[in-house]
Amino acid sequence: MKKNIISFLLTLTVMHIGAQNKISTTNKIILQKRTIDSTAYSNWPTTITAALSNNGMFASYVTTDSLGNNNLTLYAIGKNRKIEINDVNPYDASFTEDSRNLIFTKKNDTLCVINTANLLNTLIPNVHSYKISHNPKSNWIAYEKTTPPKGIYLLNIDSKKTTFYPSVISYLFTQNGKSIVLEKNNGNNRKLILVRLNEESIQPFWEGSGLTSKKTDKMNEQLAFIVKSEINNKMQYTLWYYKIGSKKAKPIITNLNPEIDSNYALAEIMDFSKDGQEILFKVKEKEKTTLIVNKSEVKLNVWSYKDKNLPSEQLKKVQESRNYLSSINIKSQKIKRIEDDYESIISNPVGNYVLISHNNGNLTPDQSNWNGTPNSLVYLKCITKNTSTRIDELDDATCTISPTGKYILYYKNNNYYSYTINKATHINLTYNIATSWTGIYGDDNISSTQSPRGIAGWIKDDKYVLIYDQFDIWLLDPSGAHSPINLTNGFGSKNKIIFDISIDLGEDYLINRNEKIILSAFDFNNKKNGFYELDVSKCKDPKQLYMGPYIFQIANNPYLPPLSGFTPLKAKKANIYLVRRMSSTESPNYFITSDFKSFKKISNLHPEEKYNWYTSELQSWKSLDGKTLQGILYKPQNFDSTQRYPLILHYYERKSDGLNAFIKPEILQGGCAIDIPTYASNGYLIFAIDIHFTIGDPMQSSYDAIVSAAEYAAQKTYVNPSKIGIQGCSFGGIQTNYLVTHTNIFAAACSASGLSNLISAYGGLTKFDGKSMQSYFETGQGRMGASLWKIPELYIKNSPIFSLDKVTTPFLIMHTTDDGVCNISQAIELFTGLRRLGKKAWLLEYENYDHGVYDKAGSDFSIRMMQFFDHYLKGNPAPIWMTRGIPAQLKGIEDGLRLDDKIKTPGASILIENQVSDSLK
Repeated sequence: MKKNIISFLLTLTVMHIGAQNKISTTNKIILQKRTIDSTAYSNWPTTITAALSNNGMFASYVTTDSLGNNNLTLYAIGKNRKIEINDVNPYDASFTEDSRNLIFTKKNDTLCVINTANLLNTLIPNVHSYKISHNPKSNWIAYEKTTPPKGIYLLNIDSKKTTFYPSVISYLFTQNGKSIVLEKNNGNNRKLILVRLNEESIQPFWEGSGLTSKKTDKMNEQLAFIVKSEINNKMQYTLWYYKIGSKKAKPIITNLNPEIDSNYALAEIMDFSKDGQEILFKVKEKEKTTLIVNKSEVKLNVWSYKDKNLPSEQLKKVQESRNYLSSINIKSQKIKRIEDDYESIISNPVGNYVLISHNNGNLTPDQSNWNGTPNSLVYLKCITKNTSTRIDELDDATCTISPTGKYILYYKNNNYYSYTINKATHINLTYNIATSWTGIYGDDNISSTQSPRGIAGWIKDDKYVLIYDQFDIWLLDPSGAHSPINLTNGFGSKNKIIFDISIDLGEDYLINRNEKIILSAFDFNNKKNGFYELDVSKCKDPKQLYMGPYIFQIANNPYLPPLSGFTPLKAKKANIYLVRRMSSTESPNYFITSDFKSFKKISNLHPEEKYNWYTSELQSWKSLDGKTLQGILYKPQNFDSTQRYPLILHYYERKSDGLNAFIKPEILQGGCAIDIPTYASNGYLIFAIDIHFTIGDPMQSSYDAIVSAAEYAAQKTYVNPSKIGIQGCSFGGIQTNYLVTHTNIFAAACSASGLSNLISAYGGLTKFDGKSMQSYFETGQGRMGASLWKIPELYIKNSPIFSLDKVTTPFLIMHTTDDGVCNISQAIELFTGLRRLGKKAWLLEYENYDHGVYDKAGSDFSIRMMQFFDHYLKGNPAPIWMTRGIPAQLKGIEDGLRLDDKIKTPGASILIENQVSDSLK
């Protein structure tokens, strides 16, 4: 017995030593990994595009890095074979309709045709441009070379036969891939030729000069094009029409037609109507005559209370010429102007109908919330009859025309309605349903709360429409004959899972009533993502296929990092799908699946494995206002719970939904925010949190969320409570500005591209369109919800500028001179106030950038921001730009980035104690 005990103890000891050695080895490997710095950004590889063949047997994808190195991989799915091609152009790879070839170009102008059966690559050098036909029965490539002679080559991929057409300067395949239209240089003129590919017949059908826009219809029987010419020193634009198979094209409209206003000219052809009877085209305002300005006169803008648009807006519009949609009936040649001034198309034309929104009082949208009710007037226009029907109920509604043109479906006052066009009758389809049709994203933003999640899809023949509520999917009968059905049986709402139709099958795809469709699913509580199956014919819980701590696709989520979403691709002729998957610790990679339960990996990028990467943990706590909040705590991969780490709080709207997002390392995130992978790799904890705002007092919401998050994090044994910093960009910038004026718990703060004075900002203009900033605060992200004159005390309360005397936190401010929304004056007001009060603050002003910095300026700010945090949160030496500043005369000569070996920390301000005269005393 004693012998057995000794043997058992020895075994345990060996196991313990082995485990310790394994842990020690793992830690040693982590410790040996590189720290992320600027050298990692440029050569960081990532997946960017992918394609799937129609038969589902082949996939291609492209990887790239910041230096522009693009590599393509063709993967034979069933055979586990692949071929890799370097230095490709990243966005033009596509399979032929029969899946037998993959076609793309390389950066050296080489056209590549890979045979998918044997993976042999045909190379055609010196190709300037190319197009492929979309014909499942024969494969053609038309290409133009960079070397003489001038013309195009028409290659039949299957037979390898090449035909050269000299002097061709442009070319266009018909949409069925059976013909190609060639534009040939014929001396001083141009000639249009139709080539029927399989017959190799040639039909010249037009000759002239000034050819511009060209378009074929989807039925591939018609072609329209615009010709520009000069007659009597005036430009004339003519719309020509050609019926494929006929001998000649014919002119059907010019800008001299009486139906076209003399101030307008033909601009471009948009499309043919679905029935092929109408040509949709745009007319544009003719170039305005430049008025001769008397240079001796005073340069004056008169701002009048009668102006419907501010002079700043008018001056911007003088520089622009707007296009307006029109149509012509091919048979009758009647022209209809569909859009007019202050009008916009709500939904694309369906059959003979289009919905038009007219701004009430000819006001621009940014004024509509205060000047005129309703905001917009909606008309149903019949294109063929050229009639407009005013439908009052559609004013300020979200509306669309059903696929067959039978109904208008619209959302208004928290309900969905249908309008039967030929009967002019309205039906409330959801009056007895207790649910929210708006999305859970942006539910604290005024503009977002007024919009529904929208339509998921239509059943054939307009019999039913699928509608999203906040979590689930409903089936509504637009005729009102059948009661609404919650297809997902309330499963989403019960479990806080947001469902979306996952596969993009095209805007013309209609769902069958007995179809089973794939849903993407996002668990709002634990942030898992995956797929469910929905049986459209039944009302029951959807079937879970896969859920995990990854991101495959989370549709329409505004809170995710860039490039987090990828819509799964389906093979046209097989139940094979290509998806992309990522996690916080795994780079995005492509997978093949047939059932959304098991996934076969076809790409294998893992650059993060070379570096001390990060981990992400979901955190929950109570805000100071009692709300339960969520956030992500990022830790370095070599995290040691026995150590105490500096922590930076980061915020912009909501962050927790990105728990499983892979954040690609960059100089800055969004041009002005800290790069989380870099900071984590360099020994920081980053706490990225959610904020739920109260309309009218958004900065108090910010204070309650961020201060409570700091207090929650400070309780953790591995957080150094005296070394907590904050950093915010854009709207996060004003939040940072507010926090430093209302609390002293932070050791350092950095604000970038933010506002500081809501009152002066409210009276400002946006640089890019000259509009007033008032709507930003009243109905936009500013979230004040009312005008300055209705709630002046709240504008003052939410403006950091009025509390600058309370600042004790070392404060770094970054702003750009050309910021189009947050004017540089906001940063100057902030900094000069802090300087006047003797506060420790720096302003980094970057010239020639708009609301963020990139390239060299981005790198410069990234370095200075980390030096700032390293000094105050890690105790590293301060750089010279912080301790001594950089005199203006040394701008561009001395960068001040060298660490100061004499002054350990920035000293006192220029304020001379007891010697400051204050005129108000």
